[in-house]
Amino acid sequence: MSKKIYTKRTINLTTDYSSIELMSTINRKIKTANVNNIKRSILKNDLTASNPIIVFRNPKKKGKFLVIDGQHRLTACIELGLPIYYVIDETIKTLKEAGDAILLLNNNSKSYTAGETLQTRLDLGCSKLRKMKKVLNDAKLGDIPIQLGASLLYQFQIGGSLNRALTSDKVRIRHEESVRELGNILSTIDFEKKFTQAFVMFVVKGMKFTDDKRERNRLLREIRDIDWTETPGRNTKDYIDLFLEQTGEDLR
Repeated sequence: MSKKIYTKRTINLTTDYSSIELMSTINRKIKTANVNNIKRSILKNDLTASNPIIVFRNPKKKGKFLVIDGQHRLTACIELGLPIYYVIDETIKTLKEAGDAILLLNNNSKSYTAGETLQTRLDLGCSKLRKMKKVLNDAKLGDIPIQLGASLLYQFQIGGSLNRALTSDKVRIRHEESVRELGNILSTIDFEKKFTQAFVMFVVKGMKFTDDKRERNRLLREIRDIDWTETPGRNTKDYIDLFLEQTGEDLR
């Protein structure tokens, strides 16, 4: 069943859950905690009609829709067996336009992290990020967080955020050689958490600690030789402290 409810804007109502789909590579991943919070709110004071989800027409499936905003509300209503209230944005015709709209909505509300924004841009085919991802993969660093990879590879010469910088033609990859060296170092370390931001930044500190090549190589050998499996590894400082304890070298 699907019908229109007329107010100042057209709000649609449907119980056909298959008619509205998520975009797996563009919508944020569903967080169970968020869904549960929304379900409790709905059961306490149902405001779903006044806060409909936003969709656009699926360009590949006639009569079907894709979610721009409200994937957690959609999931909550489906799990509760409730009808879905939704508004159709007729100005959006393509997945690229939908991705841009999602980024705008979430950046304005500050609900997207830098990593989620960059991943969405990558999924939408951003040429700079595709090149960046290829460099990281070639350097054996494809598993590090995407925002960390961007920070390591790019030298920002303009103001503004990381996301804004990556959309500017003024930004160029600057540190490819260093990133390849970092990948070679990490490939020799047997440590489950070696691709986390905390550990990668610790190794980068070791790489930058001295300009003397012989001294630098000695430090990097010591980094490789340490058994890192026992450290809590909550942040970069944990690794620096353990390195100081075992080698007497302070990388700060």
